[in-house]
Amino acid sequence: MKPKGIVPFAFDIHLQIIERITTMKKIFVSSSFINTISYDKRSQTLEVEFHSGTYRLYAYYGVPKEVFKELYEADSVGSYFSTQIRNEYSYLPIG
Repeated sequence: MKPKGIVPFAFDIHLQIIERITTMKKIFVSSSFINTISYDKRSQTLEVEFHSGTYRLYAYYGVPKEVFKELYEADSVGSYFSTQIRNEYSYLPIG
């Protein structure tokens, strides 16, 4: 069973992750909930930027490429994210 919820990273590892994530290509999506998504297939990291909130940018870890593709192709990106990703993968707010 994979861990869920916020990931407790050491500070130096956190900085390495942010550096990698911020270099990923952002894809704008049509959603009232989500602004952009990005994916790094090497680390299986999904970055999600929301339109609003205390933290607007989150990284989700261990997300398979197929899940990213399904998110990108979903009729409702926000609904797919809420049901298939939000509570299923470990995450970290990054901005």
